[in-house]
Amino acid sequence: MTTLWPSGRKTLGYPALLVAGLAALYLPIHTQLELDDWAAHLRATGVPARGFVYDLTSTMHFRYEVGGRQYEEIVSCPETCLLPGESIAIWVNPADHTDFVTGLGTLSGSRGGPQGLVGFVGFVAAVAGGYWTVRRFRPPRPWRTALIDGRRSFTDGRTTEAARTSAEGIALLERYRERRLDELWLDCDLGADDEIWPVVKVLEDAAFEKRRIDVGLVNVYSASPLQAAKVARVLRHWAYHVEVVSASAELRTMSAV
Repeated sequence: MTTLWPSGRKTLGYPALLVAGLAALYLPIHTQLELDDWAAHLRATGVPARGFVYDLTSTMHFRYEVGGRQYEEIVSCPETCLLPGESIAIWVNPADHTDFVTGLGTLSGSRGGPQGLVGFVGFVAAVAGGYWTVRRFRPPRPWRTALIDGRRSFTDGRTTEAARTSAEGIALLERYRERRLDELWLDCDLGADDEIWPVVKVLEDAAFEKRRIDVGLVNVYSASPLQAAKVARVLRHWAYHVEVVSASAELRTMSAV
């Protein structure tokens, strides 16, 4: 009744996805650092020139002259685009006249785009891999069982929170307002001076207030089949998963323990 420890391909697959995502995420960062270094290198060693903006779409279209020859290249807008007719200082690579850096620190062409796309995919993969790695390797939660019965205990000695009266049962359910209870066992015959209905009403009221107590399964039992069926019908009306069971199979009176 506990979550199995992860094994097999998925166990290794999620950490691998996390590592691959982080590696891909580093690519655009590494590329940008290299581009920044290259821009600084061009400003130090490049041929000074003047670039004139002659067209503007989503990028700036530059026209410039180096070594008596005219060139045209596009430049990404760093923050705002220069208007057509404006000019700016540029430094051109002596070995490649289509390669230059502007006075705004922007390199010619559209650089880093593919790496940016890879980085975005890597970010998504890293988030997904990290999330599932944490989920898969989280220690299993113990199965939570509660028993509201004034006379019996489980024959197999399973770990159980037990309440012997309806008042104790109500207090027990209050402790599970914010956490899941996997199994709840209800004795519909608590005793001559007690009954199960106050406990049932707590479950009803919680569901009515749209704060239904998170119970995976409610097992109800009684010496009277009609009584057990009545309790089951009420709880099912409020969308609780209920089964009518026999107490003799799994429970025994405390005096026989």
